[in-house]
This record gives sequence, C-alpha cells and structure tokens, in this order.
Amino acid sequence: VHPTSLQVELNPVSKYLLGMAHSKVEVLGFCIRMTMTAASVFINGLTWLSVIYLIGTFFLLFLYLKWLPHLHAAINHIRVATYSSVLYAALLFIILAYAPGVDQNNPKEVSDFSNIMTTLLWAGFVPVGLAGAI
Repeated sequence: VHPTSLQVELNPVSKYLLGMAHSKVEVLGFCIRMTMTAASVFINGLTWLSVIYLIGTFFLLFLYLKWLPHLHAAINHIRVATYSSVLYAALLFIILAYAPGVDQNNPKEVSDFSNIMTTLLWAGFVPVGLAGAI
C-alpha cells in the first residue's frame, strides 16, 4: 500500500494536515500512479511510455484540481504544484522521446537536444510548480 494512502484520515473535523472528507481521490490517484509504474515495467519503447506518463499525470493533476480532497488548503496547493511540475516533466519527456527535427543517427545532435531538454526541465520546475500552486 502506498504510504500516502496510509496517512489519510477520513474525519471532517480533523486537525490532521492530511485529513480529508473522502478517499475517492486518493484511491483513484493511487490507481493512476500504479498504472504508470506498471507501464514503466511492461512497455519497452520510450515513445509509448512518454504518452502513458503524459496521460497519467494529466489525470492526476485533473483529480486534485477538480476535487481538492484535503481539508487544509495548503496541502491541496502543494499537491497541485507537485503534479503541475510532474506534468511539465512528462510534457518535456514526450518531446524528448519523439525528438522532432532531430537526426537520431547523429549522436552530437541527439546529445545537444537532450541537454537543451534537461536545461528546460530544471529551469521550469519551480515556475511551473508556483503557477500550479496559485
């Protein structure tokens, strides 16, 4: 069982930070994360794996944006910020996997493109997370 699922308290008058009114979002989120983990084991190609990751992270972000399951707003903002950053990483992963306009037979060009994507990933984590938290 996922540690986050173990720390859920279903008490509407709780003072506990991870308290929530219902566990539907946590259970669905766990299923999505489990599917993404299984996909990384059973799918060999990075192109298909990047698509699965993008779809999974989109649904995770959608769940937390739509339902806001936690009783404390700060926890909801932190979760949305985290999943926004992960969605950004999945979007860059799909661009990296398909590498539009990059000659796959040229190792220098592939390396330069990978370095650009890595720089974009590190430069965008915090701004995307902050935008998601708002």
